[in-house]
Amino acid sequence: MITDDGEGPHAATMSFAQRLEWLVNGQSLLTLVWEQEQPMVRLVQGGLLLLTLGALWSRRNDLLTAAIGDAWGLAAVAFFAACLVLPDGFSTGTIVLVRLQLIGLVLWATWCAAQRMNEGVRIVGVGLAIAGALWQLHFHWGTVRALRLEAEDLYTVHAAIDDGATVLPLNYSDNWLHGNFSDYLGTWKNTIVLDNFVARFSHSPIQWNTEMEPFADIGNFDNSLQPCVDLDAWTLRTGHTIDHVITVRMPEQPTDSCTLDTEAQLKNRYELSFTSPTGNVKLYSLLDRQ
Repeated sequence: MITDDGEGPHAATMSFAQRLEWLVNGQSLLTLVWEQEQPMVRLVQGGLLLLTLGALWSRRNDLLTAAIGDAWGLAAVAFFAACLVLPDGFSTGTIVLVRLQLIGLVLWATWCAAQRMNEGVRIVGVGLAIAGALWQLHFHWGTVRALRLEAEDLYTVHAAIDDGATVLPLNYSDNWLHGNFSDYLGTWKNTIVLDNFVARFSHSPIQWNTEMEPFADIGNFDNSLQPCVDLDAWTLRTGHTIDHVITVRMPEQPTDSCTLDTEAQLKNRYELSFTSPTGNVKLYSLLDRQ
């Protein structure tokens, strides 16, 4: 189903406006829960901006004269500019743009550190940046600990998956990271996980075989928290069965039409074969699988 020719047809694209917004928002620093981390990143950005203004003010009479550390600033500008023009693919987890922005931020901070400015401005700017970074670190500590427990709960399902099976994960959680956990089930028992989104991009070392790619047939399971899916369409076209369906936090009493339809399909062709210790993850197995 998957090839390693590295010549896949897909590529993530972003407009210039989207890239600029992504850069201004400090998206490379928003790693786990974007909405909650935004004020933390704003503190870091605010500290660096204050340091920049303080440095420029101290040099207001000779801005065009080279000073110590200016090479760091020019390098930062170059990396930020590269974020706006280089090929992207930032949503695949193997990206260049995140690294470019992070390197640019380090160079920007280095330039700020090398500049002369009012000591009060320096103390406040550095204090804001450090406060934002520590706030975010504290947030990550608690969030990652919770995510570890949730990942361990999901991975209990692997023992009930058949060797060489094809698995469709359906994520109903409002945490986008939960949608990534199931992809690693492919490291056990030669499992094919249909939500291999990385294999859709041309820079990935593995690619979906064009005739086997499941996304158009099955539905929007790879990018929706209320996926509308057809569990038969891909099988009818390719001849390969979906042996198992994994649901993560699927509502017990769904009200939307897509989830109700998926529930009906599961009851018709699958049986519940495993439930995780917390009950959040369920494995459904095809009734007539070989």
